[in-house]
Amino acid sequence: MATTEDQPITRADADKGFAPVGNGETLPHGTLCFGDADGMAVATAGGNKLLGVVEPRADNSGGADGDVDVEYNRLGQFEFDIAAAT
Repeated sequence: MATTEDQPITRADADKGFAPVGNGETLPHGTLCFGDADGMAVATAGGNKLLGVVEPRADNSGGADGDVDVEYNRLGQFEFDIAAAT
């Protein structure tokens, strides 16, 4: 028999990741974050591995490496407003 009522589901987001944030870093919501050689999430791309899009903001501006974790999305289509790029 087909159901006609909404059914509860449990879903784990496989497209989400978490990483410790590097000291002094602030990762604003909706920006790209990168993993450095020490495994810390940082805002700078230079030679670092892309992790994903930050959601929500992670502020470790006053902390040591790993005091704050960032949650990021690594799957999907994202639109970005880019003022300048090189």
